[in-house]
Amino acid sequence: MAEIRSVGIPSPRVEGEQKVAGAAVYAVDVRLPDMLWAKVLRSPMAHARIKRIDVAKAVAMPGVKAVLTGADLAGVKIGKKIVDMPLLAENVVRFAGEKVVAVAAESEAIAEAALDLIDVEYDELPIVSDPLQAMRSDAMLLHPNVADYKGLLHKIETPSNIFVHLTWKKGFANPISWSKIPTRLPRCTRHTSSPIAHWCASIAMARRKSGRQTRVRSACATWSPAHCRSRPQA
Repeated sequence: MAEIRSVGIPSPRVEGEQKVAGAAVYAVDVRLPDMLWAKVLRSPMAHARIKRIDVAKAVAMPGVKAVLTGADLAGVKIGKKIVDMPLLAENVVRFAGEKVVAVAAESEAIAEAALDLIDVEYDELPIVSDPLQAMRSDAMLLHPNVADYKGLLHKIETPSNIFVHLTWKKGFANPISWSKIPTRLPRCTRHTSSPIAHWCASIAMARRKSGRQTRVRSACATWSPAHCRSRPQA
């Protein structure tokens, strides 16, 4: 059996030459036949009730193929663990930048222009910006239907801004007095928001042909099947 050596031996990246030569093909470079471009209109409000959405001008714009709002995708939610985020905001937006309206058009420029024709009227609501205040029983409730969400780690009897409450208990095999052990436990730690490196552009494409769907996506992880469901099964 041949000896396999790896320690101390250079291992060049298989795509290295293509990247440094500018020949690598990224998801943003892919063009599919008859491809449509999708753009989303995002909320400028951190917390608000959606009073009205007028998409008539965007729908009538030449080159626009589809315009979707939360009403078109009612009940469809996603989430890594707790399934709590609607694909498009339904009645309420809960953070600045939440997706409200999606447009599909023949070109990126047309899709961008269509967003400017959409009129959304908001009724601003109080925000919750402090974690300790958010946990109070009298705090503004961000998810009134949290008890109905899928993926909860435990049953929630009374809706609140606390999704998960877990208790860990660890000790020693032999009895010992905790008073003799120097211990310092912080009651709460806080971290200010800070920018991080943007690893990759958020690009995704899909093509359906002969009952099969091909997807192209730029991401650091594989495409989760949960992200591919367009509508829950009846």
